[in-house]
Amino acid sequence: MSRRILIVVGHPDPSPDRLCRSLAQAYAEGAEQAQHSVRRIDIAAIDFPMLRTMQEFEHGAVPDSLEHAADAIVWAEHIVFVFPLWLGTMPALLKAFLEQVMRPGTAFAYPDKGGGFARTLLRGRSARVVATMGMPSVLYRLWFFSHGIAGMRRSILHFVGIRPVRETLFGMVAGASDRTRAKWIGQMRRLGERGLLHGDPQTGTFQAPQKGPLLQGLWIDGEFGPHARPIVTRHVADKQVFSCLQFDGQCA
Repeated sequence: MSRRILIVVGHPDPSPDRLCRSLAQAYAEGAEQAQHSVRRIDIAAIDFPMLRTMQEFEHGAVPDSLEHAADAIVWAEHIVFVFPLWLGTMPALLKAFLEQVMRPGTAFAYPDKGGGFARTLLRGRSARVVATMGMPSVLYRLWFFSHGIAGMRRSILHFVGIRPVRETLFGMVAGASDRTRAKWIGQMRRLGERGLLHGDPQTGTFQAPQKGPLLQGLWIDGEFGPHARPIVTRHVADKQVFSCLQFDGQCA
């Protein structure tokens, strides 16, 4: 089934040589080859102001330079965010972008005067967070509990109704060989071809296939880490982490 996919490149450096742009390009190529509709936003190429007051957030309008981005978020069925991990979380420019586009009236609605909870306006959409980092990705997952990405997932994406949110992490990028980078590019292209990961974006149900040659791996939040190893069962916040046997790149 063809999907409407939005790719948001969140690297503040506009250099075309950045790995994030190569990963995003590979995802787009795979998605377009599979006949998905693709739009792209590169925040480094957009001049927009930062929010400074609650009054501006609640009652101001989306800046003219970001109107196309807000429209694309509403248009999309699946949103892919690609960015480098800086100080454990997304770069400030990406956070500023999300503050501008995830506004009341676009991403959620405040409750009526009678009280209650905010109403999500982006329900039925899914997302993938792709982050590059200097540390091993398994260390970020298991020692730091992916705290920056977990905050983005729960406090921003889930808050406005976007779920499920899957993550793909690439670690130790500074010393990665050309062969490793080519492997990552191929992984992103395959993800783009699939568009969504084994599930229904409306219900949020995801299942892993169960066949293939025997390998060992670690299934975390719907993904295998690139440095996967068996570990004991753990539950962290809303993320389940458990040991498993990997069959053909997926958990059995």
